[in-house]
Amino acid sequence: MSAVDNGPEADRARLAREVFKVMTFMLSAAKLLADEPKDYGPFRLIDAAGRLAAALERCGFADEAIKAVAREIEREKYYGLNSEGEIRVYLDRVLGLMADHLAGA
Repeated sequence: MSAVDNGPEADRARLAREVFKVMTFMLSAAKLLADEPKDYGPFRLIDAAGRLAAALERCGFADEAIKAVAREIEREKYYGLNSEGEIRVYLDRVLGLMADHLAGA
């Protein structure tokens, strides 16, 4: 393996591949949503955000804010989100974490 394989070019290529995978998930989810219950939309978007955060972590581009949001997504995305109200409360909490980070940036 050459030095280029571990440099910025390789990092960009790895990140581009990871982001492409997330984009593929998002677009295939969009296609499926036409035939799925309305409730699936928020879950698909939450899952996509988690996948993007995981991709950034795998490629070494995740800061502490991304890691915190990723932990919050993983903690709740499969549990405790049984109603539209619970989803709204959950998303308010996650978006609050993100707003706090942006306000401090």
